[in-house]
Amino acid sequence: MPPLLCPSPQLLDQSFPRGQAELLLVATALGEIERCLSDNSAGVILTGTLQSYIELFDFQRTEPYPLLTDIYQLLVRWFLQPHSGIVRVPVETVLHAPSHPVPAECQHDALVEVWADEVGRILVLHDRYCSAQEFFIGVACARGFAGEPLGQYSNPHGIRAFPLVAPGDLGDLEDAYRWDVPQDFTGRLVSFEDAKKNCPLLGAKEVREPHGGSHYQVKFPVRTWPLDKNYPYVPERYLRELVAITGYPLSVVKYALITGKLPPRVLRLPL
Repeated sequence: MPPLLCPSPQLLDQSFPRGQAELLLVATALGEIERCLSDNSAGVILTGTLQSYIELFDFQRTEPYPLLTDIYQLLVRWFLQPHSGIVRVPVETVLHAPSHPVPAECQHDALVEVWADEVGRILVLHDRYCSAQEFFIGVACARGFAGEPLGQYSNPHGIRAFPLVAPGDLGDLEDAYRWDVPQDFTGRLVSFEDAKKNCPLLGAKEVREPHGGSHYQVKFPVRTWPLDKNYPYVPERYLRELVAITGYPLSVVKYALITGKLPPRVLRLPL
């Protein structure tokens, strides 16, 4: 599952005049974020208060700048229409949070201050569920998502901030979701029959019968995993090999093999 992107103020704030070149940059960047949503390489995180950006949209400029209409329609979809990739997180319970640094190219006005306050609250929530060295949320840089060099924050005092990211930086972010596996699965045993039947859930492409021995050959894209029918329950050391082969944690491997389904995924932030 993907990390989350918080759009920068430049992408959200269309309440004041922008020239055609800047509107084109914004539209290109928003389109790239939409692509990330479509291919599930990133989600988008918003708050209820950030909805004020579309409520204060400058409709008087849509006639000379038709591109604004497209931008508005996309933002409305994000804020008002349900979508599995759009996360609306409540931040009202965060009473004390420093304002988040703002990208250097953004003009400071009331709506930018709203953004800084809301994203500062998101950061406080984030840091309750992630170590200080990790981020599963990044701020989508307008220029970076439009194919230009990545911008930077105006942050002379080095306040903690979400990383400012372009599409090529998504791999540096952590997963925003966790596997919801009951704790007792860590100590559960996996039978030979369950492993044989359910290993395709973990990505196995083929299970080959033994030829003169006891080992089934379970074909994964990266390598073959031997499954020995002499063991009624698969030894733990062999199950741990599936962690390296599949990339799934051991608890997920066991859950999938025992139940015949992958466990649910839940957001690391409370909703």
